[in-house]
Amino acid sequence: MFIWSRVFPRNVFLEVAASPPGPSLLLDLAILLGLGFLAFRRHVAAAYALVLYQAANVRLAFAEASQPVDVFLPLVVALLYAVGAYHLRRARGQLTWLGRAATAAAAVALLLLALNAKVKTPIDRIVQESETRLLTVPGLRERFESEPDPASAKELGRKLAVKGARRLSGAQLVERARLFGVILSQPDDHNCAEQFRGGRGDITQALNKLDEKTLRAWFELAFAAMVAEHLNSPASQADPPEQEISDAWMKLQRALPTEDSEKLLRLFNEGGDNVGGLSDSNVCWIFRTLVTNMPRLDPETQQVFARALVAEGP
Repeated sequence: MFIWSRVFPRNVFLEVAASPPGPSLLLDLAILLGLGFLAFRRHVAAAYALVLYQAANVRLAFAEASQPVDVFLPLVVALLYAVGAYHLRRARGQLTWLGRAATAAAAVALLLLALNAKVKTPIDRIVQESETRLLTVPGLRERFESEPDPASAKELGRKLAVKGARRLSGAQLVERARLFGVILSQPDDHNCAEQFRGGRGDITQALNKLDEKTLRAWFELAFAAMVAEHLNSPASQADPPEQEISDAWMKLQRALPTEDSEKLLRLFNEGGDNVGGLSDSNVCWIFRTLVTNMPRLDPETQQVFARALVAEGP
């Protein structure tokens, strides 16, 4: 019983200290304390139940872990519980029929709990981390909570990120455009084109297909833009002059293969102002062509394009 008297209390109180006590945490604490007390009183069934309970926690840790240590500690505790249960069984003998029934019921319940655990994707973890960080920004939590429903809150976040992009530095906007080159290989033509028309497209499915490093880079820029817009600082940068944008498109045309250069010129002639007369497919082609070929251009031209991409936002 040395294992429970040393490991069990430490495990429980670490969990309590890690987050504010809510109903689920208090229930978890009550179950662990109850099983721990019964195991301390040398009830073998409680020892087995405690092992099973911790095994379910290990399964949940695998589902929610963001780093290896998140799984390591629950796994070690489960192994220690198992060793303690083994020695208690050796000392107390076989389970009674009532103990077997209780242990079987606990096993079934915890198996169902573990099987229903939702595995967190990289985007789930990063969004949760970003939401936690946003709540530390003065006044931003209240701003989101004032929205009538989750859809409205999501739209508020989108608008803040799009408008706030104008407040980012040139280097940040070039990085944003580079990331768009990766992201736009995934979404359908409509959502791709809507991004070009003012950041209105839904790129959630595309983000779910990205690696964690790219996701973190994207959300870091979105976070910076949202905070900048909310705090109204730094000031929005001026849009590039029309002549600079026109010169930048000419440089892009010269950097493209002949076939792509001719297609770009033809689409601009057909599309008119803001390529309003083009289909989603053609608008998306222009957007993808731009962001994937920007690295071919000189740094100054890249910044002109990067800032022009956010100049027409809502």
